[in-house]
Amino acid sequence: MPNDNSNLRRLTFSPPSDPAQELQASEERFRELIENVHDVVWSIRFAADPMRAPATFVSAQSQEILGHSPGAFIADSNLWSSAIHPDDLPSVAEATKRLVVGGPAVTRIYRFQHGRTGEYRWLEDRLAPRRNMNGELIGLFGVARDITDRRRAEVRERHRHDILEMIAKGRPLQELLERIVSMVEDESTGALCSVLLLDKTGLHLRHGAAPRLPEFYNRAVDGLAIGPGVGSCGTCAYTGERVIVEDIQTHPYWEPFRDLAARARACPVVLVGTDPVFGRPNPRHVRDLPRTAAGPERSGTGSHRDRGE
Repeated sequence: MPNDNSNLRRLTFSPPSDPAQELQASEERFRELIENVHDVVWSIRFAADPMRAPATFVSAQSQEILGHSPGAFIADSNLWSSAIHPDDLPSVAEATKRLVVGGPAVTRIYRFQHGRTGEYRWLEDRLAPRRNMNGELIGLFGVARDITDRRRAEVRERHRHDILEMIAKGRPLQELLERIVSMVEDESTGALCSVLLLDKTGLHLRHGAAPRLPEFYNRAVDGLAIGPGVGSCGTCAYTGERVIVEDIQTHPYWEPFRDLAARARACPVVLVGTDPVFGRPNPRHVRDLPRTAAGPERSGTGSHRDRGE
């Protein structure tokens, strides 16, 4: 008869697990998960002014999405709020205040100035409270997502709808062109846009719309003869091709017009059709210009209706 205790000798027992090691392993798994999420995950300690509370954690994605390293946010409690667009700061502060006084999680949508490029990016920021076992607020944590492309698409579609409606109602050409200029300037932070038209001979440029450029500049280019090397606009109209000039102070196209451009404080130029956009061209914007700028097909539709009438 076999010994009933023989099976016991074949059993093995693992030593009790170390709670500290389990916690460390759990934290490592959590950190690995966070670092592989494309959004920015962050947490802050509770402070009298939650807009300037010290950060306790910021994920590595902040470097790409916000233009600042995690360490920069942890070292400077004012960095986050100081980069929020001034027009958006009041609504962001109000939403944060509602959460602090006992409200539910909030979603904040605002523009944030990228630390490396200086460009304002749209963020959607989901913010929630952190409470201790007694229900007391000890901090906040959030997840920030870059929604710039989505916001631009929404603005673009709104402008497109308005422009088509203006065309359908037979609005004056000047009004139509100014709306197109507004669309381009809204999508390209800091840009100054001008629309130039060809005259009936097809040999000279005429002023169309440029509400933010100085009047002396608009007068100077009105009637300019087109041709190769005649500025960006004259070259574009002559060749029918897109022209991108990174520095008008050194580019040969702008040699006759450098003083004029300097007085107008214009810098690099991007053209689609005969619609110049003055400003620092972001590669993303240059890529999108065929879709977002005041394209010839839009200007042309409005021009045709106006001249036909």
